[in-house]
Amino acid sequence: MRTIKLAMLGYGNAAKAFRSLLEEKADDLRDTYEVEFDFVSIVTKSKGDLLGSSTDTALDVAETADYDILIELTPLNIFTGQPAISHIEAALTRGKNVITANKGPIAHAFKRLDTLAKENGCFFYYETTVMDGAPIFNLTRETLKFCKVTEVSGILNSTTNYILEEMAKDIPMNEIIEKGKSLGFVEADPSLDVEGYDAAAKTTALLNVLMDADMTPDQIQRKGIEDISYGDIRNAAVEGCKIKLVCKGWREHGKVYGRVAPEYIPINHLYATVSGTSSVLTITTDLMGKLTIIEEDPDILQTAYGVFSDLVRIVEKEDAGYSEE
Repeated sequence: MRTIKLAMLGYGNAAKAFRSLLEEKADDLRDTYEVEFDFVSIVTKSKGDLLGSSTDTALDVAETADYDILIELTPLNIFTGQPAISHIEAALTRGKNVITANKGPIAHAFKRLDTLAKENGCFFYYETTVMDGAPIFNLTRETLKFCKVTEVSGILNSTTNYILEEMAKDIPMNEIIEKGKSLGFVEADPSLDVEGYDAAAKTTALLNVLMDADMTPDQIQRKGIEDISYGDIRNAAVEGCKIKLVCKGWREHGKVYGRVAPEYIPINHLYATVSGTSSVLTITTDLMGKLTIIEEDPDILQTAYGVFSDLVRIVEKEDAGYSEE
């Protein structure tokens, strides 16, 4: 029986859900892979390492702890990707495998981190960064072999999708925001969602991974829904449309471009049916045409599963003697 040592940075709801899922599936993992997992560090910002010293920071653990896989689940800094980038760099430099659910490093430093992982023979996985546990990156890497992604589009921010849907019912904005907060998917400060920053970061992550863009979110043409009025919603309905915040990325003359903006979507279009906290992504490839994935009303279990699926991938790759060199 092989034991894999885990260090987890951040212990919010997603981290707790992942730990519970790992415990739930422990017998299956032992039976299938003859492997078990041992948390050697769990670090929070306020309490330090819950399994070690209260003075240890997340970076201390990444740089010095004795672990096999670093699971980076610290809060997102959408404008810099830090300190998560530094945590991941520290682990990869030591030749440690890394899993992250934090879209910041993928949006701000993907190429650098991916290159560092390959140089040090490490696995670096990040399925949960876009659409929770939906297999976006696994699909393209593991299944659509030799397919070239030429375009991506989708509805990737659940907060704006929910707000626009509720606005169509003539519900006052303050009521929409407060209800969303009570349901747990609208942040205390929803401006990062409403103004399109979250959608831009997700779009950048997709383009960096799927289209080798080497971009940062400030290079995305960004317009949120902050100026959408009830009149706009009604005008769209008159034209047989709904307004959705749509993310797009495409290649033109050898360069990758990205855009986030509200669009009129005809009510008979698939995207018009994506409601509430659901998301949709269409990937256009040269060999398989367009493939669309819809994630319906996810909860914290889907986020936990995304991390879990990356963990299983590492186990399978190591068992097969495969490396990322």
